[in-house]
Amino acid sequence: MRVRRPALGWFAAALIAASLAARLLTVCLRALRATGLDLRVLEGMTLFLAAGAYLAYALAHHRNHRELVTRSILVSAFLLWGIVQLIPGLADVALLNDVVILLFVADLAFLLKPLDVSLEQLSRAWLGVRLAAVARRSSLVAATRLGCVAGAAISSAYARHLDFRVGARVRGP
Repeated sequence: MRVRRPALGWFAAALIAASLAARLLTVCLRALRATGLDLRVLEGMTLFLAAGAYLAYALAHHRNHRELVTRSILVSAFLLWGIVQLIPGLADVALLNDVVILLFVADLAFLLKPLDVSLEQLSRAWLGVRLAAVARRSSLVAATRLGCVAGAAISSAYARHLDFRVGARVRGP
């Protein structure tokens, strides 16, 4: 069932136009060598407006609840990225950046293979984010050791996943 709400579609268009205008103003101010809080507010506003626009679009044009949930991943990524822009001195801002990247990658995974994304694939992506955090916080040697162990585990799990999928194709539907 396809849900269509034209009023929300127009609201989404207005929000994305405002987001583009805020970003254009940000680029112009940066070209004039402006710095400070005003610039960060414009950067954050651009991302918040984009998140609002995509949320309105998703509410206006979703087919089912699963599609609405997957689209909320991108909305969350834009919101968190906006927070990072507004508060760059936030404790663990690097971890927040890692979560934003994870959300973008997860959204891309759903976009490319909406029915084939498994919990295992998402957990592998999260493990990559955690490894990046460990690498920043601990010594390079410890991170390398952890990365080698995790990489071997991921490779093994992925190989089993591929063998299962190939075997399913050979045996038939």
